[in-house]
Amino acid sequence: MKSARVIHGLEIGALEGRCRLDPFFDGRVRVSYGLHRRDVLRMKKFRIAVATNGKGGLEDAVSQVFGRATTFTLVDIENGEIQKVKVIDNPAVTYEHGAGPIVVKKMVDSKVNMVIAPEFGPGASTLLEHHRIAMTSAKSCTRVNNAVEEALKKLKSK
Repeated sequence: MKSARVIHGLEIGALEGRCRLDPFFDGRVRVSYGLHRRDVLRMKKFRIAVATNGKGGLEDAVSQVFGRATTFTLVDIENGEIQKVKVIDNPAVTYEHGAGPIVVKKMVDSKVNMVIAPEFGPGASTLLEHHRIAMTSAKSCTRVNNAVEEALKKLKSK
């Protein structure tokens, strides 16, 4: 029987390989069960959602925000190649508060495996991890096709 590892007082063992440990500066540790980037790479077919500014598809620019991005460009990847591109409106673009959970629900309903944005709020990132949606960052104003290519390179290098 495999012996359990103990990190900062947490017994790992049974969770190993299915979780990630994120240490905090004050000694606490968060156990994350989200989908790792390498798990996405193992999939032959997967969907990436990019937070975008408009309806330009692959030529559009990455938005400065995740939860209040104007649109999301959904990119279907099969065997490492872009197969299909679809742009959807963000249902929470006008929300003053609580946009993150609404956007995450839209990502789940759209069967997204990975999201790309410059940064993610704490609520949205927690929900994305809970739903096993991988997150990767890209600079705002980057073209969508460049952001997707960069994300695919990151996946292959990990």
